[in-house]
Amino acid sequence: MNKIKIKALLLALSLIVIIPFQTASYAAEQQPSTQITVNVSENGKVINPELFGAIINWTKNGEGAADPKTGKAYHSFEKMVKQLGITSIRYGGGTISATCFDWKRAIGPMDQRPMNRARDGGPGQPSTFGPDEIGDLLDKTGAKGVMILNINRDDVQSAAQYLAYMTAPVSEHPSSDPNDPSYWAALRAKNGHPKPYDFNWWDVGNEDDLAVATHWRDGKPVEIGAHTTNATNVKSALYAFGGTTLFENQDTIGYADLTPDSSISKGTGNQDFYASYPPVAPKSQTVYVNGAEWKQTDNLKTALPTDEVYTIENKSGKITFGDGIHGKIPAKGSKVTITYKSGPHGGFVDYYKALKAVNPNIKVAAQDGETGFFEAMGSTYPYDGVAYHPLTDGFPKTNLPVDEFTKQLFLAPGFQKTKLGNMQNEIDSYAGKHVPLIPSAYGHGQGNIPKDGDKAFHLNLSDGLLNASELIQYQNLGIPLAHRFLLNDTPFNPDETDAPTARRFNAAIISNGKDDNFVATPSGLSIEMMSKLGGMTQISTEVKNNPKIELAKSASSPNVDTLSTIAAKDNHGNVELLVVNQSPDIDVTTQIVLDQYTHAKKAKIFTMNGSSIYSMNTLDQPNNVTISNSDVNVGKGDFNYTFPAHSITRIELE
Repeated sequence: MNKIKIKALLLALSLIVIIPFQTASYAAEQQPSTQITVNVSENGKVINPELFGAIINWTKNGEGAADPKTGKAYHSFEKMVKQLGITSIRYGGGTISATCFDWKRAIGPMDQRPMNRARDGGPGQPSTFGPDEIGDLLDKTGAKGVMILNINRDDVQSAAQYLAYMTAPVSEHPSSDPNDPSYWAALRAKNGHPKPYDFNWWDVGNEDDLAVATHWRDGKPVEIGAHTTNATNVKSALYAFGGTTLFENQDTIGYADLTPDSSISKGTGNQDFYASYPPVAPKSQTVYVNGAEWKQTDNLKTALPTDEVYTIENKSGKITFGDGIHGKIPAKGSKVTITYKSGPHGGFVDYYKALKAVNPNIKVAAQDGETGFFEAMGSTYPYDGVAYHPLTDGFPKTNLPVDEFTKQLFLAPGFQKTKLGNMQNEIDSYAGKHVPLIPSAYGHGQGNIPKDGDKAFHLNLSDGLLNASELIQYQNLGIPLAHRFLLNDTPFNPDETDAPTARRFNAAIISNGKDDNFVATPSGLSIEMMSKLGGMTQISTEVKNNPKIELAKSASSPNVDTLSTIAAKDNHGNVELLVVNQSPDIDVTTQIVLDQYTHAKKAKIFTMNGSSIYSMNTLDQPNNVTISNSDVNVGKGDFNYTFPAHSITRIELE
């Protein structure tokens, strides 16, 4: 009897060992119907390491990335950026924050930096995480930088100076002229960093094809800058060539304060107000206090106490009123507005020329993805790339229940591949050559969650799977770089005066914004899984009998593929296969066929997963979604492998 029990126990133990071995091995019997063929000899494009980028905001100490006392990124943050393989960091933020930012207020000693404009409708913020601080983060992590230029309240000259400050080499005999790049290189060195920063792409604006981002171009067109091409879209022509627009009775703003109250008089002397979009064309303005016109004077000191007068600086748009002795004080609570011609502003062509004159090695990207811009530029005017934000492209309707919404998420990568591919063809057709399309902010639209979903929905595992599948399609299109929106944020400790809460749930890294404690989200971990392929040569994959995820009748397609794949090989011929199983609940056993390739028996396998597709990492539970790894005996030829539901798997073969 005891012998029988011992034999039964030994048999049970043997099954415990054999089952996982067969699941992750080359068992030949009962071949699965699903097959992934890796065509090792069919080389594609090199996977650009800068495909694995992300966006960082300057506001709120880089949204918690940096120590407010020093402005420098926390050590743990630097470490996590390197761990995830973030290779390109787009600095400034987005349409809300980058298009208000005055870079000159954010350099020099921390205690001497004035407040900065942070977002339209919001209060000013300290300039603690400025150009030198993001440059320091690039130095520490090895990432390259992409700079967003504020073209709405700054100008071409300042943009060229910014480029010089960040990238010009230090001269033995620096100029005292601010229009000479050596002046700014010397100032950078004085501020503690002689070596130039590695910012290789410069974006002229941000989302300038959206209604919320046209700013000075929202005025009534007065004049469009000179050009020789056909330009039928007025706003695209203004973006391309610059010009002048007219605003009537527009609220003024503050030095840093952009809240509605910034146009209201406090009833004190020597108050300053600003036209929203300088420069103000000379003698074009009419300034009103509670609807009554006041007059311009060249010198307030000659004004009487009752004189309703002001002075104006045309370049900055600053309007200054009297102190009650020299010039009347606008009554407390009165609103200050201005009618004026805004301009002339430089256009993309002016920025391109000025930036290339400072540093011809950088690339300059346009931020208008409309046909009107491509038409206006034609093949006459150069541009190095077109930045586009596919944040809402192909995403499900928000009235869907959670489970259906989650399944339909995976239609987005295919939709984006088609749309971006068509855009790329259009760009190349107008330009007469290949000009790369760049998803400079991808992820999902703010607030794009199912009707009964948690506001933190996009911090869950499904978003990590989606992120990987999007990157796979971007690589299939040959896209050279892309940026996740966002690199980091503080979703569980939001400041509503800083930015909408919805934005914060896009982040690859989260923190409480108060200390050196950071957690990688599933979208961040998916970049870690994908970024290992950077620099390798893509090789083709083909999936036979790819299982389908069935969708509701209301969906744009009846189903979507379960498996999303990409493979690559390094300079030594070693092969890596990455597979995303997008199914919420089905494991997929697959035969892996390696065409014209012999490998070692053991493979290293990395798996990113959690207990369900809705698993998410939080500050209190940072390991609900993790990456595990193991060495598995797969034999020297084709083999079978079971890809777990809601997972990303990377198989390394030598």
